Amino acid sequence: MLYLGAWGKDVLLGFAALGPCEKGAELANIAVLPEYRRKGIGSQLVLGVSEVAISLGYSRIYLHVRVSHEEARVFYEVFDFSPLFIVPGYYQNGEDALFMEALLPLPI
Repeated sequence: MLYLGAWGKDVLLGFAALGPCEKGAELANIAVLPEYRRKGIGSQLVLGVSEVAISLGYSRIYLHVRVSHEEARVFYEVFDFSPLFIVPGYYQNGEDALFMEALLPLPI
């Protein structure tokens, strides 16, 4: 697993985790501190991990997102992530996940 961090002075503002999956690279996790959201940090993290994925030879990137998290789904669609299928009960609380895919490089 590879981690990319966004720092502001001595504070970790956000991070993204990239790992391999069966068909390519997977954006395994991404988080930004609530008070720093909607400032472009998440976008820079997604673009950063996509560049790392390209440098590692991947042509596609995948992710899971909660079916109920519409804001996140819309965010990923900006980067041309497309839904592939639903994974029933993916999350610990039993919620379904939407498995999404994007071709690399991502649009800027």
